[in-house]
Amino acid sequence: MNKNFLKFSAIVFWVVVWWVMAKMANTFILPSPNETLKALYYIVLNKGFLAIITASLARIIIGFIISSIIGLVLGVLAGLYEKFEIFINPIITVIKSIPVISLILIILFWVKSDMTPLVVCFLMCLPVMYNNIYDGIKNVDSNLINMATLYKMNKLDTIKNIYFHSIKPYLFAATKTCLNLGFRVTVAAEVLSNPKYGLGTQLFDSKIYLNMADLFAYTVIIVTLSYIFEITLKYIIKKNTLKGVIYDVKH
Repeated sequence: MNKNFLKFSAIVFWVVVWWVMAKMANTFILPSPNETLKALYYIVLNKGFLAIITASLARIIIGFIISSIIGLVLGVLAGLYEKFEIFINPIITVIKSIPVISLILIILFWVKSDMTPLVVCFLMCLPVMYNNIYDGIKNVDSNLINMATLYKMNKLDTIKNIYFHSIKPYLFAATKTCLNLGFRVTVAAEVLSNPKYGLGTQLFDSKIYLNMADLFAYTVIIVTLSYIFEITLKYIIKKNTLKGVIYDVKH
């Protein structure tokens, strides 16, 4: 049986389950798919919708990019130099261990509400990127390193031609995890920090005004955006992996 047909059937099945449960429950508690779609329609037509989406996506993307760059640099340095790893590891461990809610509340005291979600996204993604890159550096084939030493390659060329090529799978895995995590923590931070524009702010307002249809509609929007990012990332990874295979064959 066609795999795409099975996926479509599974989606239809769970939508039907949702519809049945909504019929059995109070609309106030669980809106039906029809009511959710209606709310979604009015939300999308709202003049401020684009600003809301843009603000949230900007926080997620900027937070992700900053955490990726810093995490990559710190991970490479920690993997290459043991003293640096000993120095940086305590702060990475602390950041990784702090509950998201605690981190959001702490950051709220230090920065403006509009910036809190971005900072939280950066801090939550940083340890993920750092740990993956560090593991990638540590798992590089020692024979390749010995060969680089034998041919007296300088450190920069060794990092570029051996280490970076070897850590690509770890980098792709970290990127995927960070994007998914970034969406969740950014929206959660927006719920608590309540910036003027943001998907989390809309979730909070829907809850305050007891508008479950809007709450479900905004949740659908968040899930859809996250899925689009994931599919796009998979395509990029697949394309880059294929290029890498072609490069290896040619060389």
